[in-house]
Amino acid sequence: RQLLAVAVEMAGGQGTPMLLATAHLESTRDQAAERKRQLALSLRYVADHVGSVWPGSPAGARPLGMGMLGGDLNIRDEEVKAVGRELGDAAASIVDAWCFVGSPDNVRWTWDTVENDNVGASFSCKSRFDRIFFVSSGVADDPAAAAASIVPRGKAKAKAKSSSKRKAKAKAQPPQAMPAGAGAAPEGQPAAQSRGGW
Repeated sequence: RQLLAVAVEMAGGQGTPMLLATAHLESTRDQAAERKRQLALSLRYVADHVGSVWPGSPAGARPLGMGMLGGDLNIRDEEVKAVGRELGDAAASIVDAWCFVGSPDNVRWTWDTVENDNVGASFSCKSRFDRIFFVSSGVADDPAAAAASIVPRGKAKAKAKSSSKRKAKAKAQPPQAMPAGAGAAPEGQPAAQSRGGW
């Protein structure tokens, strides 16, 4: 299992560059500890890169304005809360997309053995294993995102301040040297490069 990530930007430089990441985390309830470890690493990776220029980007590249982690994460609600507590300050701006759009009940379950009769399961189970989390300054920091954050917002101001200090420190570090042309895209094509792994 590994994290796959790519930085993308629309042709012509319209919009903000973004980091898209996906992973298929460990499955089954007995693998909760490993799955939480994988989720924490993945969310930290995304949050740490938002606001920074993607390593290996062409000269003049703009910082990533947002990041998303989505996939078959096999995650349970209590595990997300535990990871949020573990990440502390780093989790302040991480938002669950389904919660952000109002938690609509009609699209809550991504794995439903009752509704999806082609599963052939002899048991009844409804879970939201598949998730999308995002980090985006100006959106994730908005008070309207309070209910969608993976950590309680009572500490959001202190966490946002700490996150800003961390990002400022990261921006002050010199960029990593990359081979000529690494991450460069042909004229008119999105710039993309993948990174990841546990």
